[in-house]
Amino acid sequence: ARAINEVRDFFSQLSPDFMVPDAPSITDTTPLVDAVSLEFQAGNDGGQPIESFTASCGAASVQGSASPLTISGLAPATTYGCSVSARNSVGDSDESSIVEVTTLPIPSPEIESIDSWDEELTVNLAPFEVLGSYQFFGFDVTCGSESMFTSTNRAVFSGLTNEQSYDCSASASTSLGTSAVSGTVAGVPEAVATGLNLILIQAALESQ
Repeated sequence: ARAINEVRDFFSQLSPDFMVPDAPSITDTTPLVDAVSLEFQAGNDGGQPIESFTASCGAASVQGSASPLTISGLAPATTYGCSVSARNSVGDSDESSIVEVTTLPIPSPEIESIDSWDEELTVNLAPFEVLGSYQFFGFDVTCGSESMFTSTNRAVFSGLTNEQSYDCSASASTSLGTSAVSGTVAGVPEAVATGLNLILIQAALESQ
């Protein structure tokens, strides 16, 4: 026992105690509709290489080997408390300071233009941008009292009344639900002129 005590300090200097890592620090956040990306900086590794990081937002979490990490499966337009922890062979660090991040709402569509035809309106929609991993199904478009669903960027309404104004709007249908309604754009169906001079046609017929 005396011999062990005499050499304990010497061997403790040769084999220092290893510790869990220090908590990482979150440096930046990028919210999406159904996800949050966290950028972070690792702290002291505790004398052992850091094996992995765990990023969490609410009850959702993901593991990875480096910054940034993206936590998916979140709800749109919702505020989450997000943090990051590190792990080495000794164990897990404390969590970083919690950062509140609010996910984005589902984007509203944009009506680029409305083409007017005889008793008909064609609503042209801008391409829809998916800001996350959710699925986009199409647009629910309304003109006046008429509504229709389209999986393309065009919606054609027929059987309308010429020279009558119709207020048109649209919402996006996704796997997370329906977006807010777009701004309203008015369209007026118009009879298409033939471009023919009826007087000249009549004169030509009478001359035969």
